[in-house]
Amino acid sequence: MISASVASLNLPERIAAARQRIWFHAPPYGRFAAAAPLCEALHATLSRPQGPCLTVATLPDMQISWMPDFMRLLRPHAGRQALLQELADSDTFLRQLKNDHAERVHIRTLRLRPSLPVLIIDDTICFGHFAHSATLTPDGFWCTVTAPVEELLRIAAPPAMPHAAHGPVTEQGAAQDLVSEQHTAQVLVSEQHTAQMLVPEHRAALRLVEECVTSTCSAAESAVPFTQQTTTEP
Repeated sequence: MISASVASLNLPERIAAARQRIWFHAPPYGRFAAAAPLCEALHATLSRPQGPCLTVATLPDMQISWMPDFMRLLRPHAGRQALLQELADSDTFLRQLKNDHAERVHIRTLRLRPSLPVLIIDDTICFGHFAHSATLTPDGFWCTVTAPVEELLRIAAPPAMPHAAHGPVTEQGAAQDLVSEQHTAQVLVSEQHTAQMLVPEHRAALRLVEECVTSTCSAAESAVPFTQQTTTEP
């Protein structure tokens, strides 16, 4: 389904009904914080016993090389101070969620520039698009699709890193690395084969899930849980 504006997605209702997962890959989130129904739904869902977990991809510091251009794409008419304030509002929103639901909320700072905004709630994937336009992303077209997200997450999951990446090279470690690399190659071939076996709609949905998984796995390497905004020009 294609609809105009993120408001048409009925996110509070979808979030309130979530049972397995909520994944936000659509930063910044200052506007989420200003939406009382969405905030109420999030807190209620994350407080529910046996409820879902929330995974959030957030933006890094404005000094990261790609951030100034990316923020100009998202907010073409905003000045630097306005951009910094929006990022700060997003961080405040996420910090509060983490403080209130420490075991349920997992926040990762992006290292890769996002390709498109994605929201996953159980087996529903909502995605929009970035554009060089004065009309902002929330007011653009948004698509909603249903897919077997759990299966797609298994296919998209990256293989384990070689043993040698975590310590000095030894003869035994080198042998383990060779086995690990061979296993990784086999896993990749198997995953590619599995992906090709999917019906076209699910293979298309896999691209969206892989966007979230790849960005999150890269972000997991970052020791910075939130942005550290400054007024210094990059």
